[in-house]
Amino acid sequence: MKDQVKLLNYSDPAQLFQLFQSMINTGAGMHLLLKTDYNVLFASDQFFNVFHFNRDVVLNGDFNFLKIFDKYQAERFLDQASYTLKSNEVADNYVFYKLSDAYNSIRGAYIYLSVLKINPTDSFLNVLVLPDLFYFNSPFISNDTGNFFIEQVQNEGLGTLEWLIATDRVFCSEGIYDIFEISHDITNINIGFFIKFIHSDDITLWETTLVDLRKGNDANIVLRILSANNKLKYINAVLKWVDTKNSNSGKIIAGFRDITKTKKTEANLKKHVDELNRSNRELEEFAYIASHDMQEPLRKISTFSERLSDKYADLLSGDGLLCLQRIMASAENMRVLINDLLEFSRITKSTQPFTEVNLNFILQQVKNELELIIDESGTQIQNTDLPMVHASVQQLKQLFANLISNSIKFRKAYIHPIILIEAIRLNPKEKLMYNLIPDADYIKIVFTDNGIGFDNTYSERIFQIFQRLHGKSEYPGSGIGLAICKKIVEHHKGAIFAENIPGCGARFSVILPA
Repeated sequence: MKDQVKLLNYSDPAQLFQLFQSMINTGAGMHLLLKTDYNVLFASDQFFNVFHFNRDVVLNGDFNFLKIFDKYQAERFLDQASYTLKSNEVADNYVFYKLSDAYNSIRGAYIYLSVLKINPTDSFLNVLVLPDLFYFNSPFISNDTGNFFIEQVQNEGLGTLEWLIATDRVFCSEGIYDIFEISHDITNINIGFFIKFIHSDDITLWETTLVDLRKGNDANIVLRILSANNKLKYINAVLKWVDTKNSNSGKIIAGFRDITKTKKTEANLKKHVDELNRSNRELEEFAYIASHDMQEPLRKISTFSERLSDKYADLLSGDGLLCLQRIMASAENMRVLINDLLEFSRITKSTQPFTEVNLNFILQQVKNELELIIDESGTQIQNTDLPMVHASVQQLKQLFANLISNSIKFRKAYIHPIILIEAIRLNPKEKLMYNLIPDADYIKIVFTDNGIGFDNTYSERIFQIFQRLHGKSEYPGSGIGLAICKKIVEHHKGAIFAENIPGCGARFSVILPA
């Protein structure tokens, strides 16, 4: 698969497709080339032989690969495809699926994906579909011969075997030899040969699995083995009991996949996630404690500054009065900052339950609370009818208040602010665009203003805590308001993003589960 990606890296589409056609009709795997909308561009002969779809219908450019999945499997495939297109990864990027052919028969397969780039702007999905031995009877399994199957497509870390119970003979594909790191010259093998490689702590799991198999239950387990070179490996073993025509004892067929790299990656990822969560908790606790502890000395600074101003303002010279005024202004800025920090740290700690919330009601409450600044700035707030969402009332009030205040603050000089608030339900294409769950309902609430806007280069930076695009002297504030918005939205399992509208203003889009 990796070599194919390198070979197919051509800039001439005609040459590329000609080469692709010559390659895909070889081997046991089914090869397809998909456009980014998942319509099939090319498919190998094996695909039509196995899935029985009409070749002309598939290759006319309108056949969507998602048709062979049910709803749940399509969701998994979209997740895999989205990750592949973003990461350009090939190695270990495989997923097992249950697929439907033209007759709605269920077929199991492993799907490998990689990205095929023709030029810097055009990308395709290179798809390799490998039949799973439990769902496909050919060319992997033959009950008429001792050599029951041979993997015609060799893949690193994948092996298959057949255990004939009556004679205690085990037949293996080359992948099994590689996984257990044993010599390919060893041919007369029984199951005991492999059992000695199983980690002692997993022997009980193996024995329990065999009992379940004899009862007719399929198995999908993870075993640890110590290879012939004494390497600890994690193996995903998928096993099935098969009754044979010539023996009452039956046989067991199995697929083994070396998932050691995946396990190590998962362990490292979990470690990093745990460390990140711990660090975030410590930062939040620090922010809460520090902010809380700073309240008392700040109150004293403010109180004594006000007393000085009230009692001695007439006695102070110009410079002295200016210094006192700056102390009082700095104390007020500090108060705002501390309150915002406390609010930021409280968001994920909130125990307020989510309820059905009418966004029209939320907007009206926010307009009442901001009535003074709205009147002073001459702000017009226009809105369509807003829907109900499942959310925290208090946090949504803060979200609306922060976004509306932000639009008012960053208004153009001598122009009254106009803020338009609209709500739309996301369609399937938009859910795919934003990497959301396809079966869930989402509402997008759009806040559009006629303010000064911003450089789109900073569209993500503005949601980071303490990030400012302007000096405090121009636009006062703590630099935490939009960071609070982002944290509120993420707490609701949604998303928020901003974009500049050249010559018009800014647009903030909030996506929330409906």
